[in-house]
Amino acid sequence: MLNKTDEAKSVLEGYLKDHPESTAAYGMLAHIFEAQGDNQKAIETYNKVKETTTDDNVKKQAQEEIDRIQGDKKSDEGSQQGSK
Repeated sequence: MLNKTDEAKSVLEGYLKDHPESTAAYGMLAHIFEAQGDNQKAIETYNKVKETTTDDNVKKQAQEEIDRIQGDKKSDEGSQQGSK
């Protein structure tokens, strides 16, 4: 049985098959990937947001999310190296 997050992810992925231009759906899906700890998929999906929108503000927000995730990843790597 799927939990609510997995169910939402499944619905969004199905929706995107029929509506690949849906920037909002990609944004929601990126949030789900990040919440599930799949930062690489979140970054890839935020890049899809940037590809599918013509709104410069949305592109900027997606890039800020990517930068934040990558910053978090670098912080995690730094703390792991410091503990070695």
